[in-house]
Amino acid sequence: PIEIRDKLGDYYRQMLETESNDEKPCVWYNQITRKCDHYEYRPQACRDFVVGSDDCHRIREKLLK
Repeated sequence: PIEIRDKLGDYYRQMLETESNDEKPCVWYNQITRKCDHYEYRPQACRDFVVGSDDCHRIREKLLK
């Protein structure tokens, strides 16, 4: 959908304009609900991600800091 595409485009433009290399959660990750705001449109990398895996726990630790 166009509104999701525009939100993603704005996010990428902002990333390119800043000098910061801080790791941030995905633009669609809702830190309050701890869920994806646009789950049905998630990229393949998210579809392949295994919940509960070592990578999953490592990323959750970073997000909760």
